[in-house]
Amino acid sequence: PDGSWLAQTRWYFALWAVLVAVLAMSCVVAVGLTRPHRLDLATQLALSPVYVVAAFLSPDLLAVALVLWAMWAWEHDRPRATGVLLGVALLAHGYVLAVLLALVGTALAQQRRAELRRALVPAAVVALVLGLASALLAPGVWRRPLEVLTGNGSGYGSPWHVPALLGHPLPVWSVLVLVALGWLAALALGLWFLSAAWRTPTWAQLSAFVVPVVAITSRATPVQAALWVVPLAILAGVSWRTHLGLVAVEVVHASALWLYIGGLSDAAKGLPAAWYVVITLGRALTWGFLMWSVWYTPNDTRGERHGPPAGQPAPPRAVPEPHPAR
Repeated sequence: PDGSWLAQTRWYFALWAVLVAVLAMSCVVAVGLTRPHRLDLATQLALSPVYVVAAFLSPDLLAVALVLWAMWAWEHDRPRATGVLLGVALLAHGYVLAVLLALVGTALAQQRRAELRRALVPAAVVALVLGLASALLAPGVWRRPLEVLTGNGSGYGSPWHVPALLGHPLPVWSVLVLVALGWLAALALGLWFLSAAWRTPTWAQLSAFVVPVVAITSRATPVQAALWVVPLAILAGVSWRTHLGLVAVEVVHASALWLYIGGLSDAAKGLPAAWYVVITLGRALTWGFLMWSVWYTPNDTRGERHGPPAGQPAPPRAVPEPHPAR
């Protein structure tokens, strides 16, 4: 509503708080319905401190909710709904492309090629239609991200920003090369996970393995990147200890970031660049430990899918043999 700057800011924050709460509840419901035999995972997401750290910094939680509901649709043999949700989410964040590639790898490993085709076609159509519509209605929606990517160097949170913190920033072209290599590394590690793991990972587990690689090797890894890593890791089945340890590191990083930024205007009251470098590298190592935890998380989702895959007959029920007369 009209009013002073302070009044409008309060209204904006209040409305955004309501939207964040609705999206967070939606994510919790999606996890609970996707893993009905592991409701402790939904409890983890509901009580996660990650919302306090990162939920109000960006609208990423909307894209995360779309991805989690797409995973629910996939587990309930609704590939077309999965494709539609992913198609919308693709316009919201680049991390969704890593999630989509994880779906392709998991579906091929699980011999669900027909369902994969029924998911990819709607995803491509929805993304193309909405992308063209947004480009016609607001061309800056697509132009601005490309300008930021190609015109700026590294950003806060990324290991590629460490040289800049030490006074020797990397050229823009080298940052773009490192980002591309990060995507290739995520693809290679995902294929390694599929081929070398002691069990075929689920879509959520493979996503929780590759998304941190894409995020930490991006041009910038902001605080709100935790909104992607934490829900996917929880849906993959990591423990409370791993979850809370990751969030604790995210709290330390977020606090250090604001202290470092404050120190740029008043060095006497801010965090020195060297300490922020240590925390940035420690955060990257923590995400590596998360990937290790996902690798060794047992695949306990057997029997949770509702019904046989689409187009396949239901398996015959086993009839118990009668007990012999005593």
